Amino acid sequence: RPVTTHGLAKLFDEASRQPCSTISLLNTDPSLLPIETVSIQVARSAKLASFNAYRKCCGFPPLRSFEDLTSNNDVREALKACYGGDIEKVEFFPGLFAEDVRPGATLPPLMATMVAVDAFSQALTNPLLDPNLFNKDTFSEAGMAVIASTASLADIVRRNIVGEKVDPLVSLTRRDIPGS
Repeated sequence: RPVTTHGLAKLFDEASRQPCSTISLLNTDPSLLPIETVSIQVARSAKLASFNAYRKCCGFPPLRSFEDLTSNNDVREALKACYGGDIEKVEFFPGLFAEDVRPGATLPPLMATMVAVDAFSQALTNPLLDPNLFNKDTFSEAGMAVIASTASLADIVRRNIVGEKVDPLVSLTRRDIPGS
């Protein structure tokens, strides 16, 4: 309903102007805690590997200390208490959300890598990217011209808001970081 009530332009504009909440531990709305608890229980039942094992699998060096994981002292102390001071015991989900976000980044390093691998593996296997399908016979000459002229998410949004009164800001980056 928000799209039909307020319009796509207004929603993108408001979303682009809102600072993103931090992806981290100790930043979960209380209403979501039961879901987080179940996630940990399912991970334990499935015997997911440790956070460090996932880091190694993705080409990152293993962490040697909680200080390597996070600069947030409250998070560090909570994890040390939970895992008996052993960084190797940190489970996948807590580690994923405890890891510091690098300056200018949106996600912590391991999470960003996993999201990127998933996104690209899905995109590159999309049948529409097959040279036998990605052509004017599938999309028409006009459609191929529109695809070729599309350089950003903003282009797609603007193409789909004809008649709306808002000229939206469309951005996935923070404006306070140089080069974004």
